[in-house]
Amino acid sequence: MWNYLIYFYPMEDIFTNRMEVFSELTNLVLMYHVLLFTDFVGDIPVRYEIGYSFIFFMALFISVHLFLMMRDTLLKCRNIHRRKQKKKRDVANKLRARIVKLEQFKKRIRLLKRKARQG
Repeated sequence: MWNYLIYFYPMEDIFTNRMEVFSELTNLVLMYHVLLFTDFVGDIPVRYEIGYSFIFFMALFISVHLFLMMRDTLLKCRNIHRRKQKKKRDVANKLRARIVKLEQFKKRIRLLKRKARQG
């Protein structure tokens, strides 16, 4: 499967393809570890070392994926926050523009009233 992923890159972006290759290779390494847990290896201390190696690779796999999920979540939250802030700024700017137009309109009316009184 990983050969297919490496040669054809079937996912939409290169990062997803690389993550899939990483997942496939990690699964391959873990399956080789599982094979070594059988009676193929008779020495008990070696089995323990293989178990620690298995735990290390599994922890590596999990930590990489957790890091990437947290990063994506934080980026999405930051983008949502920025959009909300921009929307608030836009609403405030529109309100300020309306207030300025209203003040200008009031000024014109005052000037017209003065001219009407004088003339």
